[in-house]
Amino acid sequence: MKRWLIVVLLGSRLAAAAQENYSLQETSLLPVRFYVGDHVELRIHIKAKPGVGLRPPDPLPRGSWLQIDRILCSRIREDIWLARIFFTTYKPGSHLLPEIDLGEIRLTDLKVETRSILFDRRAGRIAESRSGRYAGDYLEQNADRPALKTGEWHTEEPGGPREQLFLPGTWARLGGVLVVVITAPLMFFFGLRISTRLIRYYRLRMRKSLARTRANRALRLLKRRLREYDARGFFIRITDIMREYLERRLRFPAYAATTLELNRGLAAHFARTAPSPTFEKLSVDIVALFRQGDRVKFGGDDLVEGERELVIDKVSGFVVSLEEAAQNVDV
Repeated sequence: MKRWLIVVLLGSRLAAAAQENYSLQETSLLPVRFYVGDHVELRIHIKAKPGVGLRPPDPLPRGSWLQIDRILCSRIREDIWLARIFFTTYKPGSHLLPEIDLGEIRLTDLKVETRSILFDRRAGRIAESRSGRYAGDYLEQNADRPALKTGEWHTEEPGGPREQLFLPGTWARLGGVLVVVITAPLMFFFGLRISTRLIRYYRLRMRKSLARTRANRALRLLKRRLREYDARGFFIRITDIMREYLERRLRFPAYAATTLELNRGLAAHFARTAPSPTFEKLSVDIVALFRQGDRVKFGGDDLVEGERELVIDKVSGFVVSLEEAAQNVDV
């Protein structure tokens, strides 16, 4: 009997001596407030006597209300150790961690509190939630209800439907979407109109510039090749250049028109688009050139020396005069 008593006393002294080998300097939880099912890290700064070493337990401790995933031990200073305990809780309330054997040190009486989103065991009603929006109102409305014993639950008829909940910024996003839905078709319509006008404007400028460029190039080429044409062939070529210019520049069917049709058509075109004495005189001079060509081509008239250059310069002058007079009007 005395031997058993001595063994018990010796074990108590050894346990007390082991407990005196360290002191807990600081403990912290990450996150500070956690709920059932959350992954939690418990950090413990341990001050141990020189020569004391720590190592993670193998196997890991087990508990009915939690699962310890892993334990890490690291030395910060010569006498300071950091123990990191990673665990997941499955039961709300205050509970003691199972004893953790770190070799020469055993951690006991470590208590953590797991919060519940749904209820408070003492009051039997919603105590807090992650948002906290309705907790205060509920507790105030049910303050006269008696506290329930541990393990009891308060039941009541389900309440009516709550108002629709919206995430922060929902109305701003809906307003932005509505503005986009309204303004997008309008912007597309106005953009299409502006782009169509710009395309039409630049196409018109290109067409006018191309007609003038082609006419001047053809006149320069004809001037260099005057000896290759007789009087009739020269007027066929010069009137073709003029017809091509009028058709490209004015969108007037000059190729298929006779001289009489050209006279009536040009006068009507200028009267409709740009009624002015300048265009009336220009129309008369252009028709006079075509009538001279008819006399040479069909009447047998001839051209004197140097008259061909004058006809080319006259046609070139028609082009310049028409372009200068059409700067401020759309013809």
